[in-house]
Amino acid sequence: MATKPATVDVYIAALPETQRPVAEAIRTAILSRVPGAAQSVRYGMPAFQIAGTNYLYFAMWKAHVGLYPIYGLPDELEARVAPYRAKTDTLQFKYRDGVPLDLIGDLAAFKARG
Repeated sequence: MATKPATVDVYIAALPETQRPVAEAIRTAILSRVPGAAQSVRYGMPAFQIAGTNYLYFAMWKAHVGLYPIYGLPDELEARVAPYRAKTDTLQFKYRDGVPLDLIGDLAAFKARG
């Protein structure tokens, strides 16, 4: 994207056609588990907030989806994200392997609890 999008809808609309349905599915997975979450664009990527505080971001890259910041998880959830852990606070889901929407929803719910 040449310019930073003003809204999540604009962010998704600017994606390549093959990535748009994945981005919509991620947004739906997050909002289905945290229905009161507000959406905005921060740092050029979709961000979700509870009570004005950003708690989860995702970004669509050429070969993967990035999910940020993901840290401080209980052991059970950390075990589930381990195959996707790219850095201490980053998960990467490769498109070719499929994006685990249930896991993303579970992470959103956990992070929204603070």
